[in-house]
Amino acid sequence: MVRCRPLTETTAVSTGAKIALRGRLTRADREREPYAYLPFDVPPGIAAIRVSLDHDPSGSADDPGRGAVLDLGLMGPGRLDFGTPAFRGWSGSERRTVLVGTHHATPGYRPGAIESGRWHVLLGLYGIPPIGCDYRVEVDLLEREPMIEPHVATVAPTTNRPRVKAAATLEDRWIACDLHSHSVHSDGADEITALAKAAARTGLEVLFVTDHNTDSHHPYLAAAGEGASVVLLPGEEVTTYGGHFNALGIRSWVDFRHTTPHQVGAAIDATHAQGGLISLNHPASDGSAWTHGLDLPFDLVEIWNGPWRAENAAALDWWAALLRGGRRTTAVGGSDMHSMAPRGQPVGTPITWVWAGSPNRDAIVGGLRARRAVVTRDRSISPPGLRLIDATGRVAEIGAATAVTGPVDIEWRAEDLMGRQLALVSNHGPVGMSTLGSADARGGLRLDAREALVAGHVRLEIREDEALIAITNPIFLEAP
Repeated sequence: MVRCRPLTETTAVSTGAKIALRGRLTRADREREPYAYLPFDVPPGIAAIRVSLDHDPSGSADDPGRGAVLDLGLMGPGRLDFGTPAFRGWSGSERRTVLVGTHHATPGYRPGAIESGRWHVLLGLYGIPPIGCDYRVEVDLLEREPMIEPHVATVAPTTNRPRVKAAATLEDRWIACDLHSHSVHSDGADEITALAKAAARTGLEVLFVTDHNTDSHHPYLAAAGEGASVVLLPGEEVTTYGGHFNALGIRSWVDFRHTTPHQVGAAIDATHAQGGLISLNHPASDGSAWTHGLDLPFDLVEIWNGPWRAENAAALDWWAALLRGGRRTTAVGGSDMHSMAPRGQPVGTPITWVWAGSPNRDAIVGGLRARRAVVTRDRSISPPGLRLIDATGRVAEIGAATAVTGPVDIEWRAEDLMGRQLALVSNHGPVGMSTLGSADARGGLRLDAREALVAGHVRLEIREDEALIAITNPIFLEAP
């Protein structure tokens, strides 16, 4: 269960429709519990609530040790424990003033009826300096709902919102997907409609929109995707202070207020109960490395975040260690796009190709669950082929597991990658290497039964000047 600790040090001053909350936070507060709750009461007849947060000294997420970094959220009336329906939104440290109204809300927050009763400002204590930090929160209770700025406005969806026609199930093929992106509903710079158009221009068929710690973007995905001829699928980057994970293919908010592996396990269970998948994001990155432990039933590992760089190489090694330990998690990639302006991580870099019959939620989630995935640098790199044929003629494709009863033949194919370096990789490193000599390169390797069982799995990696440009998930080799 999430422990909910109202701050007893808070001073509340109410003057009519304005409530001022003042207090001080110390590192001891942060060590006891990284989330705090500031209560305030809302009378009947309120149409909107505006919350403003300020604190001293201020810091940055890049260097929280020198100043304070406080995250902001809001809870309505009701229980505050794990998975509460009282959740009304989260903006982290991205915004200092937010509005929640009956028909409109700042992105990251859910519009809807403003119920009377005990509400809470939710503070995330991301960084508290050694000297502590003073905070000031002002809550305005508004009897009339104001409009908010167009570039941050989100109108509550209506029941006659355009519906996206379900894609027909076709013969399985490689579908170009990006599993990780952000919009104005968290710390992204772009509206969902602009994000959809950018994804379509890149040649994506599927884009998961995974804003931090909220589901406020979900109601707008279908219509935006339909308008841009791309499928936008729902997700959430569950951002904890011990690592980040994407909840992909979910239908509603997944709680993020976790401090222990047990609590993270509850969030994973909640995601699986919705038919979704858990992908550990950038697990080896400085500042957001995964620290919740490995004994949790996550499904995917993001080995490739944005353009190929050192932290991705570390994530690849991290995932390879899981494979050697017997964990068969799916390797995926995601752009982690935050802006269409030049910020180094454009949408569709990299591409996760999923073998599925249709670019819809169930088909894509099913393909990922089955490890039928290949990651390439961008849309210009076609997914390479890899398959295994055993002594009986049985064929195993990417993601499959096959029993070894004799020698096995491994076959690969790579198109338009002449001059790049290809490696067949097992649990113990490369078992075959080649420089691609043609635009339609093909090759193979035979392993006897003993070699195949020692290998444990075989996957394909293709590099250009040491940088990875394509990787398949493994075919697993196991004893009968």
